[in-house]
Amino acid sequence: MKKKEYPRNTGKILRWFEEISKIPRQSKHERKICQRLLNWAKENDLAAQIDQIGNIVIHVPATKGYEDAPTIILQAHVDMVCEKLFDSTHDFSNDPIELIYEENILRANNTTLGADNGIGVAFALSIALDQKIDHPDLELLLTVEEESGLKGAISLDETLIKGDLLINLDAGDEKTFVIGCSGGANIRITLPLKLVALNNDEWEPYILKTDGIKGGHSGVDIHLQRANAIKELISALDFCMDTLDFRIAYLKGGSATNAIPRYIETTLFIKQGEINLFRKEMKKIEAIIQREYRNTDPNISLILEENKAFSSLQAMSKESNRKIIKTILALPDGVESMSKTINGLVDTSNNLATAAIENDRLVVLTSLRSSSSRLIAFQNQITSIVELIGGRYLLLDEYPGWEANLDSPLLKICKDVYRNLFLEDPVIEIIHAGLECGIIGRKRPGIDMISLGPKIRNEHSPSECIYIDTIEHTWNLIVGVLAKIQ
Repeated sequence: MKKKEYPRNTGKILRWFEEISKIPRQSKHERKICQRLLNWAKENDLAAQIDQIGNIVIHVPATKGYEDAPTIILQAHVDMVCEKLFDSTHDFSNDPIELIYEENILRANNTTLGADNGIGVAFALSIALDQKIDHPDLELLLTVEEESGLKGAISLDETLIKGDLLINLDAGDEKTFVIGCSGGANIRITLPLKLVALNNDEWEPYILKTDGIKGGHSGVDIHLQRANAIKELISALDFCMDTLDFRIAYLKGGSATNAIPRYIETTLFIKQGEINLFRKEMKKIEAIIQREYRNTDPNISLILEENKAFSSLQAMSKESNRKIIKTILALPDGVESMSKTINGLVDTSNNLATAAIENDRLVVLTSLRSSSSRLIAFQNQITSIVELIGGRYLLLDEYPGWEANLDSPLLKICKDVYRNLFLEDPVIEIIHAGLECGIIGRKRPGIDMISLGPKIRNEHSPSECIYIDTIEHTWNLIVGVLAKIQ
């Protein structure tokens, strides 16, 4: 559908988002977008700095009358989660995101959209060049590697920023102010395996894979109890492990620690003479899974097909076969506990994010989040499982939570502006997802922060979309808040 005419500010932000979407910016591969931002700053005579990991700070002078007002940091991350449908040929390393406008919805063609958080970057750039708005000195803090463990914020050179007020542009609902979030950590688990040679006359290779799973953001969507592709496929194998003879030769599932796994593929050697029975068992299990997830993942399926291209005759020993299946089954996934103080808030969760066979090892990445001290106990629970099965683990990418401040002066200004503009109260929320605010807050003690943004849904999945009418809503709010900082 052809893009229609939008209000001036919405159109301006969308044009910037279109420009950003032309530049590949997978997490850990942000060099091109960072160079584009530095060039933009130079073209517009704005001072810019970049730290060792690649975070950029662009300085925007105050407008007349605001020279003595406190400096405000507008913060967004430049990277994106790269997920696509199985039949998509999109190359995230080279191809621009193909945008599709549908009335009030902007989405991508079978890939993640990258509105998380490209739309935040577009807001910051649009505000910086708008001569019609009033604002104090601005620092545009544009971070890297947020989607791969918040590493940009963790490695941020804090001497580059001076502001004591920060508006994070990474929230996903125009009516909501986020004032706190969970902390978290990732655990990398490795388990030694034994490969054996199989007799070509006795075994045949087949691919077993999942399809039709929604996935989603492992913080925002974890409470929706959607299917985890890794868990479901391994559970299917466990169902028939003691009655049918098969051996795992290849396994790869999931794509990112902060995305609920949508897809997993394994190559199995199945004993000749048992293929038809194996197929019947998979169909039986598929029917059970489809009933269980009919409301959350109505299109879920298991696909079994010949793998004529698989040339190796090596696969897991019977013992290693069992170790893979039982290990993945033993690891927790989903909501572990709900908050005891805030109704409806997930307190602690785990996303069993990726699993793969790498040479003679099973490698699993799992991502924990928590708003409480339960995080440490949950870590210990998982690492105890790993120790008991003879595996090894490495704790990665730990990041702190962001403690809510209900007495925040910035929150009061935002609420007042919101009420005056929209004649209603905003929603005040603490979220289970991780934001960079907790890390930045530790680097700049006492900084006053809030997170807001337009309405985005299904982040970290190919269903990601942004509601276009909420862009103008968010623009008016931010401009109103900037004008109130005196």
